[in-house]
Amino acid sequence: MFHVRFWGTRGTAAPYRTSPEFGCHTTAVEIQGEKGVPFFIDLGTGIAPAAANAIENGVREFIVFLTHLHLDHVSGACGFMPFFRDDCTVTVYSEHAGTREALDQILSPPLFPLHFGSFSADVKLVELPETGDMMLPDRGLRVTWRQAAHPQGVTALRVDDGENAFVFATDIELADRSYNRDFERMLREPFPATLAAIDGFFSEGRGDYRENWGHSSWEQAADIAAENGVGTLVITHHNPRYGDEELREMEIEAGGPRWARDGQCWELRDHHAEESC
Repeated sequence: MFHVRFWGTRGTAAPYRTSPEFGCHTTAVEIQGEKGVPFFIDLGTGIAPAAANAIENGVREFIVFLTHLHLDHVSGACGFMPFFRDDCTVTVYSEHAGTREALDQILSPPLFPLHFGSFSADVKLVELPETGDMMLPDRGLRVTWRQAAHPQGVTALRVDDGENAFVFATDIELADRSYNRDFERMLREPFPATLAAIDGFFSEGRGDYRENWGHSSWEQAADIAAENGVGTLVITHHNPRYGDEELREMEIEAGGPRWARDGQCWELRDHHAEESC
């Protein structure tokens, strides 16, 4: 059994209108196993409240996996409180070349008053191979990663405890099925994902789908999830054009998948995903 919590579900930028139900933060996800120690995916703006909550609950050792280096997925590094605390350690995992240079550029003058290497925390950047898996023993979870289709590349992640699995695939162009074979295999092997969060930036029903933009429609995400036996699908990386009303309408229209919301929690247990907050 483990928990997944979305702290940021937007793509590209905050929505054009206020969005109190679905939220305004860009991508950040918290995953917590039975051992109770969380880790995180991405440093979008949602990482700021996620980290503040973790610190309040006594966490001092932080692990973050990056899906890619586009600004909406790393801009929250500026507000990631563990960087600025001498009682914290932070390990950032990334399989993308140039990660250190990208973080150095964002977190340095004139864009930011401090340099990436001058933080109070003990910060480590670990370069991953393009494909792999690792155990997080103190979290009681295994993390598997594969490349997927997106400009400059993106990493899709699978987290499992041996019985349940969560797959996270933001910024993926599902139409490129030949490139995404490994991703689709990750959805269904060694057993189908209990919960999958997949990019649904576009809506074909609203006529905004664009090929070769590095994103997918929610309709594509629903089809791929069904083909690969996913238990519960969550649509994420919401288009900034859509406010609460449009996203709610799409969720109703889809008739099954849930749309991710900032603060939304899921419990994965006995091959079943249940929304818990």
